Amino acid sequence: MKSITVFYGNQPMLDVTTHEGEGPNKGRKYGLNRDRCPDRDHGQLHNTALDCNYCKEVELTPELRITLLEDLAYAYGSNTVKFRAKLIEFGLI
Repeated sequence: MKSITVFYGNQPMLDVTTHEGEGPNKGRKYGLNRDRCPDRDHGQLHNTALDCNYCKEVELTPELRITLLEDLAYAYGSNTVKFRAKLIEFGLI
């Protein structure tokens, strides 16, 4: 079965970015994930550091597959080209 990187046990990583700015985080890698219980002042999409201790590889279960599909639709649903590319990348189509 396929594995996937998740944050907090159930938030699939949708994309990887690298911090390009100056300072101590320069070159640090971050994963885009959807927070389903966001704080009052924060949106649902977050960039979380990949070197944190709540980031791990897990098996892509049927339940996690549904969560991944919902999160991809939320993050990329308005950009059909990017959304389709992500569906192909994760083997959903």
